[in-house]
Amino acid sequence: MKRIYTVIFVLISLSLIGIIVIQLSWIRNMTELREEQIKQKVDVATRMVGDEFSAYKGAYSGMNRLGSNPVVDNFSMEFFHPVTVANRFTVADIDNKLKIAFKQVRLEGIPFEFALASFNPRSNAPGQLERTSRNFEKTFEDTINNYLSPPLLLATPSGSPAENLSPDESLMVVVPNYKKIVYKSLFWNIAMAILFTIIIITAFYLTVSTMLRQKKLGDIKND
Repeated sequence: MKRIYTVIFVLISLSLIGIIVIQLSWIRNMTELREEQIKQKVDVATRMVGDEFSAYKGAYSGMNRLGSNPVVDNFSMEFFHPVTVANRFTVADIDNKLKIAFKQVRLEGIPFEFALASFNPRSNAPGQLERTSRNFEKTFEDTINNYLSPPLLLATPSGSPAENLSPDESLMVVVPNYKKIVYKSLFWNIAMAILFTIIIITAFYLTVSTMLRQKKLGDIKND
């Protein structure tokens, strides 16, 4: 009888350990999958806004205002200034467009920071931040806790009037503390997994306690 109790105890213990390992593995895989989903959605939202911005590049400021045949007054060089996203949209405009895009990919309410940089790849000139949100530089430096979407190139369309004249630009979006967002979105899943694990451990404890008590009573009876 003592050997049977030992075998049962070992089997139950192994089953409990296996269930806990499987639960932890499931939580880890689910978390990694949700992280990738959020990253992909952030990238999609960034591309949506970038595609919209790219449509404004490649024209001159005068053409943008008056159409394809502008009337040049006093040969103003400012009239022929190439249109860039930075001189057309304010920080508030960019922020609003990103919020709309995030809502469309079901990431509404998630905080983000952004920056719009200009550079000239033909001259290898260093990039310059033209438009930035308030905390972009702070969040940009922390690549461990924050997710930086791959910088999206806003190149001047080939064949456009401003080709080789308008500087290229890039849009960068950072989601701070994205892992916290992941855990928050999986709160109920993780909570239920922990609850069931606690229930299983409790059942294991009660089973073992009952077995030991029965064994003790059997020993007393035999004596």
